[in-house]
Amino acid sequence: WSDAAGERLAKNSRVGKTNRGVLEITARNSAVLQELTFQKQKLLKKLQTAAGANNLRDLRFRVGEID
Repeated sequence: WSDAAGERLAKNSRVGKTNRGVLEITARNSAVLQELTFQKQKLLKKLQTAAGANNLRDLRFRVGEID
């Protein structure tokens, strides 16, 4: 995730579970969520390429607590 999102965004977000090809990502706050949303297509392509994850078809973002 840190390679795809970059250090700043990865530090402020966490990858969750995948359900039916949709990867859930939790953002620390709405500003981080908005930035992730702007970069959604780029992030999806990077994750698909890096993991060889042809079954990954979408990203879903939400605001939540990050450990």
